[in-house]
Amino acid sequence: MPLPGSLDAVTEPKTDALECGPRPWPTRGPTRDPRRLLFHWGAALLKEPSAALSQLGKTWPVTARVVGLVIGADSSQAHVAAMLEAMRAADVVVLVVAPAGGKYGNVTAQRTYANASSTEFDALVVIGATPPAPDAVPALDTKSGAGHGPAAQSDPRVVKLLQEAWRHAKAIGSMDDGTAPAAADIPSAGVGIATGNGKDVAQQILDLLSAHRSWDRFDPAPRA
Repeated sequence: MPLPGSLDAVTEPKTDALECGPRPWPTRGPTRDPRRLLFHWGAALLKEPSAALSQLGKTWPVTARVVGLVIGADSSQAHVAAMLEAMRAADVVVLVVAPAGGKYGNVTAQRTYANASSTEFDALVVIGATPPAPDAVPALDTKSGAGHGPAAQSDPRVVKLLQEAWRHAKAIGSMDDGTAPAAADIPSAGVGIATGNGKDVAQQILDLLSAHRSWDRFDPAPRA
């Protein structure tokens, strides 16, 4: 008699237990194969965009949207304060992005060039020049093209921030002859780009935010 747990106690499985693999879906009846139905439904959705899910041509409240206010060490304090007031009056959350942490006049920086991420913001506004900060290391950010051409005039991390916002179809504002957008190869007349004085830029940004993204910035891929 084999001892419990010994190899002698192991019996060969029955032949029907060796059958493996998923059982086939039933092909009879009105439903047919559910996998075929799912395939055809998916193909139909790809051909016909859902009006219920589309964001094209619609607007929403801008309450609690997040705008990154990018400033330099010499940015106009009056213009920064005016932009903050205009955005906050519309219940927009503003995070000041500065070369380093601390106070810039009466304004406190919530983010720095080193730790700001484009994914945090729904839009960006650049006020004044943003030259490379002392801790900028252009060699670590080759994507920005830092050290070459117009990009050398702006901090490479700000250039990268703006380039990502541009590719994500987010609104971008620039005032006081900010050099950062030009350094990021962003056209001043591009779709979703706000320029002008402080009041005009603030209103343009709010209008662009209400549409969520600047969908017309890029041509859609042709449908098959």
